[in-house]
Amino acid sequence: MRQFIKRVSIFLITTLQVYGLEEKPWFYPPYNFHTKAAFEASFFTNVDNGFNPIGYHSTNFEAVLGFLAPISSTFDAEIEVELQSTSMTNFGFESAVLQVRKLLLNDIMGDFLSLDLGANIRAVPKQRLRDVAVPYHDLWNFELSSAIGKEFTKEEDWLWRVFVLGAVGQANRGYPWIKANFDIRAKAFKDYMFSAFLNSYFGLGKKTLIDVRHFDGYGMYKHQSIDVGATFTVFFEVLGSLTLAYTHRFLANTYPEDYNSFLITYDLPFSF
Repeated sequence: MRQFIKRVSIFLITTLQVYGLEEKPWFYPPYNFHTKAAFEASFFTNVDNGFNPIGYHSTNFEAVLGFLAPISSTFDAEIEVELQSTSMTNFGFESAVLQVRKLLLNDIMGDFLSLDLGANIRAVPKQRLRDVAVPYHDLWNFELSSAIGKEFTKEEDWLWRVFVLGAVGQANRGYPWIKANFDIRAKAFKDYMFSAFLNSYFGLGKKTLIDVRHFDGYGMYKHQSIDVGATFTVFFEVLGSLTLAYTHRFLANTYPEDYNSFLITYDLPFSF
């Protein structure tokens, strides 16, 4: 029965949308809501600077359920819940996050660039922090972010979008972290989109050796990671979009390495 409930939960969640928190500095029209969900299968073969055991590896399945609400042309809010299973933990609640963003510049409306500011707070259960596959610092994780981007259009539709995002975070315990992400997207024949991205995550702690069996979140660690990936999206006239994505980690210090993930997305917008 438990296995059946687990499978049904994953199925229901994967029928919505796959993403993380919204990053691009172009907002949806007011009250154009988006249901958001995700299913990701990933694995890593080792933890850099990890021991007890050396060579620890994990296969992970993650589902995300969320909701994005554009309140106005310059403000949106988003909530998201993560469920995950790893080689160390059974499928269950991993984290919940609330994000708000404010659009300051909009190149679609005549500004040279688009620019936004955002903030989010994420809660993580204590027992999940004991797993090196869970990438958070502590129980309460606060983050400030800003994205800047440029859109290139032809007639009334965009063809290329390029943006970068920077973020700084602090948990209730431990040292800060910083992130720097880059994304480039190209639309083809109005119904298809290709993108490539680079995501980086750097913890500013002091510890460089990870005791896998006595782990308690990344708050005290000097961890570093850089991931690269690509996506392919099909847009449907009424029923949203479908996206496939692949990510590979090409740099990891004091962090899971040889990481690969496969992601499937269905985006379902709606309005009242």
